[in-house]
Amino acid sequence: MKIVTNSKLLRVLQLFKLQASWVEAMAFNETIYFKNEIVESILPHEGCHICQQREHGLINFLYIYFWRERNIHYSYKKFEKKAYKIKSVADLIKLYPEYPDVYNLIEKTLKR
Repeated sequence: MKIVTNSKLLRVLQLFKLQASWVEAMAFNETIYFKNEIVESILPHEGCHICQQREHGLINFLYIYFWRERNIHYSYKKFEKKAYKIKSVADLIKLYPEYPDVYNLIEKTLKR
């Protein structure tokens, strides 16, 4: 797992309207992409998405998120509702204790 800042991927997705312009970060395939610098307050949220992708498998996660729930507002999507409950690394550990590498990287990043 890794963290990328000043992500060209996120900027290109937003340029082509494939990602909302207000989105500051995105978790995809073991990587958290930030549009600019790291926003510490949303690291646990994005870490939750990494755990969800592992739990459900990347393809199934993408299918549910983008296809099955395509007509559901962002904040009501299954995965977003769960991720919005994550406010800290402690919350992430409670929900996904089986993924220590995710919360360890987030803790390490927050301590910088």
